[in-house]
Amino acid sequence: MNLPFAMYVHNNTVSTTHVTRDHISKIMHTAFDDDITLQLLHDDRVKTRYGHDRQILEIRRKEIILTPDEDSWQKIIQHGWIWSKRHHIRKQTSRRGGRRRNLRSDVTDGGSKDASKISPFVVCSANEDQSGFQRGQEIVEKLGIPKKHVQTVSNTMEESCFIVSSTPAAMESFQSEIAREESALPEDKPKGKVKLGPLVDALKVPGGTVMGILEDEDWSPPKIESEADLKKLNKRKRVNEFSYDNTTEVVEFNVQKWSKSFMVELVPGSVPDEVGIEDVGIDILEYVKDMAQIPPGTASSTSYLRSNNTDNSTLSAGYVISTREAFSLTATALNDDESSSNAMFSDRHSVWSTALSKGFEAPHGCQAMLDSLELRPIDGRFEVVLHPPSQFMKQAAVESSAWNKHCALSLLIGISVHPSVQSVEVSQPIVLASIEGKTNPQWITQSGQYNQRPFFSMNLDGNGQVVAVADGGLDIDNCYLRDSSSSDLIYGRDVNGWDFSQRKVVHYDDTFGDRTDESMGHGTLVSGILAGRKSTDGINEEAGYADGTAPGSRLAFFDMEEANYGIADPGVERLLKSLYNPAVGAGGNKGARVINASWGRSYYGQYTSFCRQYDAALRNEYPDLLLVISAGNTGREGASSIQDPASCKNSFAVGSSLSYGTDSLNGEMGVEYLADYSSRGPTQDNRMKPDIVAPGHFVMGTVAIPGMVGECDGDSEPDVDYDNAGGSGVKYTTGTSMASPILAGAAAILRQYFEEAYCDPSICCGSKGCATSFNPSGSLIKAVLMNGAQPLTGGVQYVPSGDVLSDQPLQPYDNNQGMGRVNLINSVPLAGENNMHMKVVNSKFIVNGYKDVITLLIDKSDCDRQLSVTLAWYDPPATSGCKNCIVNDLDLFVKTSSGVVYPNGRNSKDSSNTVERIRMSPSDGEEVRIVVDAKNFATYGEKYSLAITGCFSLKGTSTNAPIVQQEFLVDDISEYSASSIERSLCPPDRHFQVILNTSNDGEQLKWNFIKSLSDGGIERIIGGPTGSSGYENNSEYFFSTCLEPSTRYRFQLRNTSGESIEGWYKLTYNGQEIFNSQWASQNQMGRVSTFRFETNQYGLYEQLASTTFTAHVELSETADIGIGGDETSYDGSRHT
Repeated sequence: MNLPFAMYVHNNTVSTTHVTRDHISKIMHTAFDDDITLQLLHDDRVKTRYGHDRQILEIRRKEIILTPDEDSWQKIIQHGWIWSKRHHIRKQTSRRGGRRRNLRSDVTDGGSKDASKISPFVVCSANEDQSGFQRGQEIVEKLGIPKKHVQTVSNTMEESCFIVSSTPAAMESFQSEIAREESALPEDKPKGKVKLGPLVDALKVPGGTVMGILEDEDWSPPKIESEADLKKLNKRKRVNEFSYDNTTEVVEFNVQKWSKSFMVELVPGSVPDEVGIEDVGIDILEYVKDMAQIPPGTASSTSYLRSNNTDNSTLSAGYVISTREAFSLTATALNDDESSSNAMFSDRHSVWSTALSKGFEAPHGCQAMLDSLELRPIDGRFEVVLHPPSQFMKQAAVESSAWNKHCALSLLIGISVHPSVQSVEVSQPIVLASIEGKTNPQWITQSGQYNQRPFFSMNLDGNGQVVAVADGGLDIDNCYLRDSSSSDLIYGRDVNGWDFSQRKVVHYDDTFGDRTDESMGHGTLVSGILAGRKSTDGINEEAGYADGTAPGSRLAFFDMEEANYGIADPGVERLLKSLYNPAVGAGGNKGARVINASWGRSYYGQYTSFCRQYDAALRNEYPDLLLVISAGNTGREGASSIQDPASCKNSFAVGSSLSYGTDSLNGEMGVEYLADYSSRGPTQDNRMKPDIVAPGHFVMGTVAIPGMVGECDGDSEPDVDYDNAGGSGVKYTTGTSMASPILAGAAAILRQYFEEAYCDPSICCGSKGCATSFNPSGSLIKAVLMNGAQPLTGGVQYVPSGDVLSDQPLQPYDNNQGMGRVNLINSVPLAGENNMHMKVVNSKFIVNGYKDVITLLIDKSDCDRQLSVTLAWYDPPATSGCKNCIVNDLDLFVKTSSGVVYPNGRNSKDSSNTVERIRMSPSDGEEVRIVVDAKNFATYGEKYSLAITGCFSLKGTSTNAPIVQQEFLVDDISEYSASSIERSLCPPDRHFQVILNTSNDGEQLKWNFIKSLSDGGIERIIGGPTGSSGYENNSEYFFSTCLEPSTRYRFQLRNTSGESIEGWYKLTYNGQEIFNSQWASQNQMGRVSTFRFETNQYGLYEQLASTTFTAHVELSETADIGIGGDETSYDGSRHT
């Protein structure tokens, strides 16, 4: 029998199982973190333009309002428990119409749990000697829930915390079980290894959200009573912030362009298969509207949460509770004095109370806002779009609209109390990261040596690559982007709308935008800087002053803007799917594998639901994609000014350094200096940002001129000091928006480098075709670029031509420049251009608890440079508002005879970043061991990439397993399974596959995969064919099985014909090829090709011997046993 929750709160013997306020503050950024006074929303001395009270914000550094003491916290948690048990009464009568269907009632998730009763909870486990994966698995097993219902919030060696979707009854039972286990422990044993509690409403609101709304000057325009008032709203905007002239222009205020929104993320498992996100979103908003109509403090409303009766069937079907009573910080239901009408925490939470009083509870009831809400599903979430009042010159209409911040906050409160909601945050507007300016950065990114472009000399200019830009429109008539004739085939979305016969623009998704760019528009500028190549006729090309950094590449474009209203967010999946395109057309041409986005939102480094979507997409669906993002131009705001999605874990954030020569103003210090406007890190969970920098201050870009065809540059060399762009089709521009496509161009050149076989995971020789072509992962491209980046040696300069800021010195691995400025010649070997040895690891899978070791012997006989090692991986998505956002913590360190070297300039392991770099200078002849340690994962395994450069020879590689093997969780293998093998039985590191190509002699082939038995015999595991007809010719066959620990295996293929036969077979282990055999004339009648290996005690592959050819195998009973027969043993003296 479960204890009532009140007993949990007050019974000291089990109180160690509760998540405390202090505990939450260490793992999540929530509304409780705001330590500023927000309660003075109602000062009668100051009236706003709308006639209602204006908020006065006193910044007082003391803990009030949103930081409750532990006693108050326990009341909040108690409220959360009771609310979670009552929330699923949904069949109420809508007060805006007839009876409304319940989208959540009687719907099951996987046939096991009633989705209408699922609520979110926080569970933290500090069980020793367990990884995050094991802690999460234990929670899954004890609660009997799907793995997808457990989402990692924080994962450290000491403790792992999760958001868990489950029923309150199951969670109470789980808590009782924990309490019983702890009560049986000896007194000297520590308690509180597992803590849990409901994810209450205030925890769903990210820190800073309320303050952001109240301080947003653009949220509530001044009072508008006439057209004259409207004209007064015109703003003066600086035209060129970084020029000598303080020039401005008047920008018209457009009421119809006003738009704010909330992004709502749902609890895993809360959306039944039978309905979609939109239906659930509508249900949530209707529920919020119903609550908004209920007066607070009524007997029915307060008694709802006071009732000790747990039988919900006794409640009225038309029952609805008020927003005030539902929200934990304003509820009166849990006061000790039932007659009290004060809120649970009295006037300490007057921000929330005042918002409701002047919002939902005001006579207007925020009716205009509620009636105009728009719901937009996006990437498994939904956006609630707020619109301006339709009658913005009428005070009553304005007061009840979204322009009233009290109404917006009331809506935020109403959404947060819904149990299907995991987080609700303000969706900040997307800001383009550019200002006026100019430059040509090709030699800076390739070599850092004036006018030296060694990669162009090797025809490495992005040829064969499709790069992509998502922005506000594209003018395809500019001479740097034009084709000889236009093609309508380029327009469309996804696999439609591609034409690879075009010189430059092969895809233009206009289904979200309007197929145009405004005059001097941002999208055309960015596209030219990345991929532009001058051609006045669209056929013949020539070098131009505004050529891009990857001028040989072709361009895919996603239009994010319609009618000059500013760019909007189409959603991560919608955007990436359109531009990525796995294979297009009969030739199998691929879409983009490098995508540039020169825009972002300001969340001051906080991990958001937007980052969750980007990180999930890159890791799970697009692992070979590199998403390059501008850091933002808010660096003058100081630390943590990095914008979203540059702040995400798996994106590639680019800051802006200065340029050189005629591409810089007099007084500017040059390429070793950082522009002071470039946005900085760290993120709120202390990750280093930006990742890298590239020249972005004064870049020459292509210009959009609507109505003109062939706009181009002139014959004179551009010079920024004389404000000479050299033609109407180009101009100077400045910002991280320019640095980002410059970096993206460098990434495209690297992809060409690997695809044209200059280097592969087995050999890096630096010449075209000397290795094997392969598809590099996004994490490998990131690792290579960051491995070769060079720290800036100058400082931060206030531009234009201002002082070098003495209070902002640059350091390697800091949050101004990240790893430094991109330098391709320092990143990869290039024959005849540099002396460098290189080893790469591309997207290698490693299991939680294992270590991969690469042993090198330093050899400086033909080169002399530092050893540089960089590890990168695409981490699983974390939880919005997390304070420890790394889910799978990989560690990189190097062991030498003199000790251990740690990454990123640290003296210990780095548990904050998904990219780790070590630079060191070992002695000639010294042996070094590079270790990748999967120390603590929240999932079963992870894929990583590694770039190693220096002077060395490879001595060996190995994988070291943990002493205690961990159990395998079925759900975690789904994304790694390679074929038809039973996923419920085989983890990825034991998966063995045979790929057989029959050529013209399929009917003559027979094969077996055999294992040795402990009694000396053998067992045939898989083989074929079992009949006499053999295989079909010119076909491929795939066969899979699961390896067992401490077992010897033999693969055999036999020629049963009297003549030579041709064909090949491949053997793969854990998705990696371990052997590839081509057979021909030597494989005559009776000849058997044999490959032997064994597994260690953990089931991992270890090769025994190289492939051998034997005359035949002597078999007992029948000569065909082991070569296609059904018998399972032969003479043990001849087994492997």
